[in-house]
Amino acid sequence: MSFSRQSSKWANAALVVTVSSKDFAALDLHIPLGGVEFQRMFERRAAAMGEGNFVVPDCRQEVYYLNNKEATLLQLLVSSSLQTRTSSPVQISRSADPCECTSLRGLYPIGEGAGYAGGIVSAAVGGMYSGFALAKCLGLFHGSIELILGKAQSAGVAKY
Repeated sequence: MSFSRQSSKWANAALVVTVSSKDFAALDLHIPLGGVEFQRMFERRAAAMGEGNFVVPDCRQEVYYLNNKEATLLQLLVSSSLQTRTSSPVQISRSADPCECTSLRGLYPIGEGAGYAGGIVSAAVGGMYSGFALAKCLGLFHGSIELILGKAQSAGVAKY
């Protein structure tokens, strides 16, 4: 959630598309980190469109505040940049409960860096659920997270 220049008349939004290993396979990327190479491929294409000068291919000068290079795009959908990830391109394997790493005991991968969140809010929520799951596993908590969050919300301590 970027709040940069929210006062302009232009939207600060994104179009997010899910990709999977099938997409990588279609491009003959049958390697362990095929997703990373898939991402790099699109980043290289975007850099080539801007001629490698960090110039944004765009169709109207007023759309972007940085350097522009005009390009022919649909007038209804103006895309000014390419952001190739909303989370880590690699996900650390973990069990469902208590979210422990499947290959390294005692490691509990959570959040964006581990590939389990796409932003600050989802990382925070994922961290809460993982924390409660671990506390239950260690015998430190007996109950449901939904019950605790409901009580916190009704007491005005938390809003979600």
